[in-house]
Amino acid sequence: MDSDQRLRLISRATNDIIWDWDIETGWLAWNDAVASQLGYTPEEMGHSLGAWEALIHPDDRKRVVDSLHMAVEKGEDGWHEEYRLRKRDGSYATFMDRGYIARDQSGKSCRMIGSLLDVTERRGIEEALRASEARFRQMADAVPQIIWIADPKGNIEFFNRQWFTYTGQDDKATTVEEAAYKVVHPADVERVLTGLKESHYSGETFVSEMRLRAKNGDYRWFLVRAVPYCEADSGRIIRWFGVSVDIHDRKLAEEALQEADRHKDEFLAMLAHELRSPLAAIRNTVHLLEKRPEAPEAARYLGIVKRQTRRLSALVDDLLDVSRVTRGLVTLRTEPVNLSDIVDRALESVQSLVDEKRHRVRVARPSVPVWVEGDAIRLEQILVNLLANAAKYTDAGGNIDLRLTTEGDNAELRVLDNGIGMKPEVLRHVFDLFGQAERGLDRAKGGLGIGLTIVKNLVELHGGTIAVHSAGPHRGSEFIVRFPLAAGQPSRAEQQMVVERSQHRGLGGVRVLVVDDSSEIAETLALLLEDAGHEVMVANDGTDALRLAAQAKPNVVLLDIGLPGMDGYEVARRMRREPATKNALMAALTGYGQASDRDKALAAGFDRHFVKPVDIDTLEAFVNSAATQASP
Repeated sequence: MDSDQRLRLISRATNDIIWDWDIETGWLAWNDAVASQLGYTPEEMGHSLGAWEALIHPDDRKRVVDSLHMAVEKGEDGWHEEYRLRKRDGSYATFMDRGYIARDQSGKSCRMIGSLLDVTERRGIEEALRASEARFRQMADAVPQIIWIADPKGNIEFFNRQWFTYTGQDDKATTVEEAAYKVVHPADVERVLTGLKESHYSGETFVSEMRLRAKNGDYRWFLVRAVPYCEADSGRIIRWFGVSVDIHDRKLAEEALQEADRHKDEFLAMLAHELRSPLAAIRNTVHLLEKRPEAPEAARYLGIVKRQTRRLSALVDDLLDVSRVTRGLVTLRTEPVNLSDIVDRALESVQSLVDEKRHRVRVARPSVPVWVEGDAIRLEQILVNLLANAAKYTDAGGNIDLRLTTEGDNAELRVLDNGIGMKPEVLRHVFDLFGQAERGLDRAKGGLGIGLTIVKNLVELHGGTIAVHSAGPHRGSEFIVRFPLAAGQPSRAEQQMVVERSQHRGLGGVRVLVVDDSSEIAETLALLLEDAGHEVMVANDGTDALRLAAQAKPNVVLLDIGLPGMDGYEVARRMRREPATKNALMAALTGYGQASDRDKALAAGFDRHFVKPVDIDTLEAFVNSAATQASP
């Protein structure tokens, strides 16, 4: 049987192209499959090696021909190459060509028989898969999240670039468990592995928050989700696709919100305690006065009521202040202020607390005035708060030092004590809202934990700075406040003006109209003003107020806003239009203390806006200021 017969028989068993090359004669024979595969007849294919070479793609030709001749020359048993052949229509198809070499009796290569298998479609699929894989990797590397793929047994098949960038790990972590032990926080790792195993057995999505170690050793919170990919028919899990999302900032924000919520609850509990304590004392004292109105201790009972009322007022003032200050609604009334005067006033304000706890207070200050531009009332508030804190948080018989100096262009106030001191973690939050150093059921220190927040904001409103130092618990504390010194020494006239503003002038002979729909408030306020030597009239609504004002021509009008019928704003506007009251000093008395309330009052014609309960000394100073306008 000759070669052509053999090729025809083989062709019946396969659709592949079969070729037979006689190496000695150079004759190359083809089977009929070339027609279906390439579009040529065997004769058109030619029977020489050169004809075959001409059909090879130019980019592949030299590689393939050289490889064939090398296999023959070296006496190889076989040869194979993948290359492109030109079809009749001019297109190229990719073939896998395999040939086996026969030798003669002397061992010389004499014949080669092979087959061409069209792999064009398979190579197209493989190329598409490679392109798809490349696109997936590009996409996976482009996202900020960590992406990973594992087989059903937990063997890692893929990590995207973010894994290596964040963890600094190489690709030696071959399993999910191994990777977990390398980067998951020790406190989280067992919980995480248990959850992964449960998801593996149940086939459910794994979701967990955990801390992952970065390459610098820090840990950040991540939300890790692993989703199973299953065969459509069997439902068998064949892959796990995982995504790890950095939620560290969100986690910290949540913790901060939880901490703020805890502080809020603590604050409300403290507020309830701080309000109930003076109310209980007042209620008990009132009961005692009802039962024993003529008792010798009545004066002492009234003193208790007065102190507890002031305590309640201070609490409300602090609450209003912290709301205004932290929202930037405080407006400073700046003027040249001698800080030495502020020291005197602040010491006077805390004297009773200092005496109660038997503290020793040492004051050091220069003999010359220390002038700053500021709001005298707010500056006093700052120093009173710092001194009161020192007194409260120092055990009885302690030492408090107050030092006023100048350093360069700054005035410096230092308040030092040998009290309970502060831990470093307390120092970091000492100016935070509700950041009281310690809390206990006894509430011996008192306060709402908002004073230092107010102080810090007020200092900064004055262009100053505040710092705190403590060597630790039971080693005392030091607060340092710095304000810019005034640009120039104030004139004598300005100095005298400041002195006069800081003094209350107890002049009598002022006609005062008190208007309040609460007869008790109006009556008690009238009694206080009468005790100060003033002539007082009372009205309980706007109509009566206008009538009395027209008759009595008051120098001062203290006017409640929330009156029935005609409100205080309208009453004020009408009084400003009447000759009898157009020049009177008018103050609004109200429970509303927002900046918008004050602006509304001033727009209606009021000179001052007082928030109830009004400090009596402040109110008397306002009334006394009208003495120079009193009728002879």
